[in-house]
Amino acid sequence: HAVVARRALPAWDVGSGSGIRSGRASAFPLLPASAPLPRFLSSGGAKKTKIIPFPLAQTGEGIAECEIIKWFISVGDVVDQFEPICEVQSDKANIEITSRHAGTVKTICFEAGDIAEVGATLIELEVEMEEG
Repeated sequence: HAVVARRALPAWDVGSGSGIRSGRASAFPLLPASAPLPRFLSSGGAKKTKIIPFPLAQTGEGIAECEIIKWFISVGDVVDQFEPICEVQSDKANIEITSRHAGTVKTICFEAGDIAEVGATLIELEVEMEEG
């Protein structure tokens, strides 16, 4: 038997339509057009993300609020876990707040000079969801 190499049709050459999906040629022309593409050929789509709040944690015993001294980040920045995001000042000390998660900064809820209560959302981060 002779081995015949099969090639996918170019996207513009839709032929009779067998094995063609969404105007592009199938790498597997023997699969029906309704069959899903194998995982290694699919685009994978956008990764699933979610927006999570990042609250001001308790910075010391009896501390109910802190002043935002300065931000080290801006909206749109990508931050790593443990990366400094801001500096706050309580009546006892200046404290550098670090990110608990890696993600993209979507919202900054306070400006430098504002007073934030413990538990108030400082920023919102867009993080990738774990695939389960």
